[in-house]
Amino acid sequence: MKSKSILLDKRICVYIIFIIISIIVLNSKKNYHVDELYSYSLANHDGDLNIEIEDGKEYEPADSPFISHLTLSPKNILNYEMVWENQIRDVHPPLYYCLVHFVSSFTPNYFTKWTAGIINIIFGILILHIVNKILSIFIKDETVNYIVLLSFAISAGYLSAVSFLRMYIMSMFVNSGMCYIFLRGLDEDYKYKKFLLYSCIFAILGALTHYYCIIFCVCISTIYVLIILIQKKYTKCFCFSACMMLSGFVSYLIFPDMLNHMFKGYRGTQSIDNLKDMSTFLMGIKSFGNNIDTYVWGGR
Repeated sequence: MKSKSILLDKRICVYIIFIIISIIVLNSKKNYHVDELYSYSLANHDGDLNIEIEDGKEYEPADSPFISHLTLSPKNILNYEMVWENQIRDVHPPLYYCLVHFVSSFTPNYFTKWTAGIINIIFGILILHIVNKILSIFIKDETVNYIVLLSFAISAGYLSAVSFLRMYIMSMFVNSGMCYIFLRGLDEDYKYKKFLLYSCIFAILGALTHYYCIIFCVCISTIYVLIILIQKKYTKCFCFSACMMLSGFVSYLIFPDMLNHMFKGYRGTQSIDNLKDMSTFLMGIKSFGNNIDTYVWGGR
C-alpha cells in the first residue's frame, strides 16, 4: 500500500511539473500560425471562413475585424449547428472545434490563447496517464517508469505540440489510448468485451478528431488481426472486424461529410497523391524522423 502511495505521488508530481511548464510555455507564446487562428474562427464564427478586411477602411479599434471573427458572439453560445456547418465547408472533422466552441462560451467576445491552451493541457495530462499505463506493461521498475514518464512530459517535442493550438494533442490522446487498449487486448486476462467496447469508442473519437487517426487505426488494427489470426483465434478476429466496421458506420452517421473530405476535398486528395508518390512519401518519413530526433532526443 505504501509503495503504491509513493508511486501515485510521483505521478502527481509529473503531472504538476507538466502543468507548470506548459503554462510557462503557453504564456511565452507571442505569435500564431494561421491554422491556430482557424481553430478559433471555425469554432466561433458564423459566416465566411476567412477574415474579411476592407481596403481603405479605418477600423476602430484596430483589432475589431479579428475579434469579431475569432471570438464567439453571445447569440451563438452553444450553437453547435454553426460549428457543424463550418466543418462541412472545411476539411476536418468537428469534435475538436466543438470543444473550442464550448470553452469559448465562457468568454464571449474575448480572444485568449488559453481557450485552446486549456484543452491542450487537459489532454496532455490524459496522454501522460495513458503513457504511464503503457510503460507499466513493458517496464516493471517503478523508478525507471517514473524517469521515462518525466522525460517525456518535459521533452521539447511534447511541449511544442502542447503549445500549438490545434487538434494534434487531442489526436495524440486518441492514438495513445488506442495503443494501450490494443496492448491490453493481447492479454488473455483482459475481458474481450471490454476491449471491443473501448476499441470502438477510440476509433469513433479518432475519426471525429482527425482523419489521419483513421489511418493509424487501420494500421494498428491490421497488426492486431494478423497476430490473432496467427494464434488461430478466428472468433475474436470476426468480432473485432465487426466492431471496427460498426465504429466506421457510427462515425459516418455522426458526420457524413467525412467521405467528401477524405476522397474529394483538397486535403484528402493531396494525402492520397502523396501516398502514390513514393519519393514524396519517403521524404516525409525522413522529415518526421528528423523532427522526432531533434525534438524528443535532442539530435542524439
